[in-house]
Amino acid sequence: MKTKGKKDYTYIWLVVGIGSQLLVFSLLFALGLRHEIQLVFTPEQSEQVEVVEKRVEISSSHGRRVSRKYYSYYVAFKFPDGTIKEFKVDHISTRDFKKEINSSVYDSIFESDTGILTYKELENAENRFFSPTNYREFHSFEKDLICGGTKVETGVIIHKPGHVWSFPILSILLNSIVVYLTVSFKRKEDKIIEEKRKKEEARKRKREIRYQQKREEERERKRSKNTSKTHTPRRRP
Repeated sequence: MKTKGKKDYTYIWLVVGIGSQLLVFSLLFALGLRHEIQLVFTPEQSEQVEVVEKRVEISSSHGRRVSRKYYSYYVAFKFPDGTIKEFKVDHISTRDFKKEINSSVYDSIFESDTGILTYKELENAENRFFSPTNYREFHSFEKDLICGGTKVETGVIIHKPGHVWSFPILSILLNSIVVYLTVSFKRKEDKIIEEKRKKEEARKRKREIRYQQKREEERERKRSKNTSKTHTPRRRP
């Protein structure tokens, strides 16, 4: 007689968990990195500009084990039409809070320098939700001969089209590994449970066989006892 066991929802919860993780990741990726994705596919621009201002922004993060100090270096350029646009030219982080960090990119650019600025920028960067510098990407600044004629390239990582999909692909690969390991472990566990169930059923069958044998033996004894009583001759007085 088969007994109904509890339903196993391991695979269902596994699929739901990974599906929800991928959904949340997709939403965060689409909302949080939308401007970075757009910048990747935005064509480069080059303009004759003049350096009008420089500044350094310092921030820090404190954790239980690791604390870091962040330096963001900004340079403002004046364009031929009179507009001034600020770009992040370098970004450095360190664990040493006492040591002062210098940027070779930032230190190579001086106020009043003129030259060709190569950059990327999204439309309406000034009217977007975050700071305009988030929607701009500094690539290089080639100074005029009168200012030295050197070319200064960005210290910030420039994302290429192939880099955009590396993180989602890595996430999918990691999820696939988790699924494979979980399914393999579950199959092994199911195999062990099935073997235990078969052994238990075999023991039950043996017990039932022994019980049936005992009942048959008991019936045989009773039957033989009854037959011996009926065939015993009566003694004459």
